[in-house]
Parts: sequence; C-alpha cells; structure tokens
Amino acid sequence: MTNQPYRIFGMGLMLAGAIFIPVAYFLINSIPLTSIALSSVMLGFTGIVLAPPVLRFLPKLPNCSLRPEWRILLLYLKNWG
Repeated sequence: MTNQPYRIFGMGLMLAGAIFIPVAYFLINSIPLTSIALSSVMLGFTGIVLAPPVLRFLPKLPNCSLRPEWRILLLYLKNWG
C-alpha cells in the first residue's frame, strides 16, 4: 500500500473526518465544522475510489499507454496463455 498515495490520503481524510464529526457536533456544537468534517469523509472516499488500480496479474505493462492498442492486446494474450 506504499505505492498508493491517493488511497493513503483518502483513508487519512476519512479517519480524521469520522473522528471529528461527533466532536464538532456534540462537543463544540458547531454545524459548519460538522459539515466540513463530513465533506472530508466524502472527499476521502472519493480519493479511495478514484485511486488508480494496481495490476497484479500483469507486471510487465507499466508503460503500455504509449503503445498502440493491438500491441497491448498481444501483450495481454501473451501473459494469459
């Protein structure tokens, strides 16, 4: 998980927001701070969901975006069988 900074950042935002929501609402009694904490939870969730996926089954394709599509298809077929 060290190569996924968006996931780490998203988890941090979600954790901080989830901890701060009850503090802001019940202890500080502030609706604006509660909404900021809730938005940090939503932003953290978005960061986790939109993180680029890790291709564990194809380790030889890190620079495939510069190749034509038919070569990518051939690499897929070569690696799968």
